[in-house]
Amino acid sequence: MSETWQWIALICGIIGVLGTLMAVQPFTQAIWGKPKLAVGFEVETINGNSSLICQIWNVPIKKGILKMLSVKRTQIDNLFAEFEILDRKHMNSITGIIKPKLKTQQGQLFEQIVLPASDSPASFPIVVFRKELNGAYIADKATNQVLPSHGIYIAKIKIDYEGKNEQALQEFVVLESLPYIGLGDRLIGGKLK
Repeated sequence: MSETWQWIALICGIIGVLGTLMAVQPFTQAIWGKPKLAVGFEVETINGNSSLICQIWNVPIKKGILKMLSVKRTQIDNLFAEFEILDRKHMNSITGIIKPKLKTQQGQLFEQIVLPASDSPASFPIVVFRKELNGAYIADKATNQVLPSHGIYIAKIKIDYEGKNEQALQEFVVLESLPYIGLGDRLIGGKLK
């Protein structure tokens, strides 16, 4: 085979590889680019007031090969959340269903949001311990409901988006004499004895 034909074969091979990669990208986008919801909880303390916060992410794609193929996670449209607080002992609802305003990555509050793929979560408070009033309040300004003194509770979170429904449960502790909200057996700012 002459040298010219070897160059033509090499160029055709490169064009074939590039064509295959271009054809694979929409296929991989359709499979691995779907929204991926993650829910987490944290305790945030500002000026002595502790809040139990629910955080919601649309997890971005981090795998090298998928990034190389330009696969991007699709944003979640029309996401909204509901929560209720249950007494852990009897699993009775203390609050009924509450529809919180979600804080977007830009700091705005909406009942329904668009959640792009990002490492920054959307969030909403569940319970706030207000130091000046020495009590744990449901973080819904409409009810301003106080949790019964101390105890172990469960926050039941329901997230709806694009016809799908996800749920998360988080146990937390409120101590009567101490201004702490804790997650499970861990307390922020104090120790369990």
